[in-house]
Amino acid sequence: MQFLAGGGEMGELTRAKDWSKTPVGEPENWPQSLRTTLGIILNSKFPMFLFWGPELICFYNDAYRPSLGKDGKHPAILGKKAEEAWPEIWHIIKPLIDQVLAGGEATWSEDQLIPIFRNGKLEDVYWTFSYSPVNDESDNIAGVLVTCTETTGKVNTVKSLEESNRRYFNNIMQAPVAMSIFRGKDHVVEIANELMLELMGKSAEEILFKPLFEGLSEAKGQGLEQMIDWVYTTGERLAANEQAVNLPRNGKIEKVYINFVCEALKEPDGTLSGIIATATDVTEQVGAKTKLENSEKEFRQLADLLPALVWTTDKQGAQTFASKRWKEFTGLDPYDESTFEKMVHPDDLSSIIKVWTECLTSGKIYKTQVRLKSKFGDYQWFSVNGESIRNEKGEIEKWIGTFANIHEQ
Repeated sequence: MQFLAGGGEMGELTRAKDWSKTPVGEPENWPQSLRTTLGIILNSKFPMFLFWGPELICFYNDAYRPSLGKDGKHPAILGKKAEEAWPEIWHIIKPLIDQVLAGGEATWSEDQLIPIFRNGKLEDVYWTFSYSPVNDESDNIAGVLVTCTETTGKVNTVKSLEESNRRYFNNIMQAPVAMSIFRGKDHVVEIANELMLELMGKSAEEILFKPLFEGLSEAKGQGLEQMIDWVYTTGERLAANEQAVNLPRNGKIEKVYINFVCEALKEPDGTLSGIIATATDVTEQVGAKTKLENSEKEFRQLADLLPALVWTTDKQGAQTFASKRWKEFTGLDPYDESTFEKMVHPDDLSSIIKVWTECLTSGKIYKTQVRLKSKFGDYQWFSVNGESIRNEKGEIEKWIGTFANIHEQ
């Protein structure tokens, strides 16, 4: 029986099996069509399975063997009827077998889920396979040849990648900052979360899957094109703070200040494919800072106009501001740590330091009198008044005060 020669483990099992107890009988009596087909299957390195005869008796080769796993169907299904060998998937494969046996065309299925019992349990297994007719000597269909490849690993890898992509997409969409991804040299908007759409002043329909400066034409000509082109060309990271951009707001164009970072997206081979951008609207902060700077400027201007020596310190008492009258009177740098000792009369120094230290600790109003040395070398009497400035929590943030000349009084 040359057709059973070789075939590895399955060839050996096929030769050793007592086929007299099966519907196909002894191999000596098998038809030539079965012999030829089985000879091809056993010596093929491609996974193959054969259903033969009216009872659809099972045959398979070594290449198919790994897909049966351990503690499963192997080798028990060799010589078994198909319905007995595959009860868990009979409802899936029977229509395919019937189609072929009825003279229909061969079937083709790609990455088809067909769970089978293996490794001691029912597992989800994916296959790419074809069911083809095998004719006997009378040219009638006597069997069904299954050529197949298990694709479970590939399918699981694709699923894992898809899940990773979904998580990546969801992370962007749920990020607490505005985020977007631009693809290609035209910076086509691939993803933009709600915060980014809100920042752009656009709907998803207006901006997605279009070149950035086509969907957001209002941002053209403000230097952003050059910045983004630079990132896409060089692959370098770019960060900008308080960047002024004119964007649509409530039907009109408004100046908006944003902090943004652009990072190049690289493919596995190192080529640049796009940019991921994060942005934060800091318009309110910039407005508040500008207002504060203007207020500080006004305060300094007012302080310089007053005849008194106006000063501020931090909460620890370190000098942060002195009006121009200070240097005009003393001729000393108000920010030099040694200035205070140089300008205060030696007899008054210890007492004023004591009062000031107590005020810093208690937060009480700083009030006393002291003699200060002028740039001409004479001492004149001054009234000292200082008060703490507190935040909404009641914590001292700084001190503000004056030295008022009371020498004549």
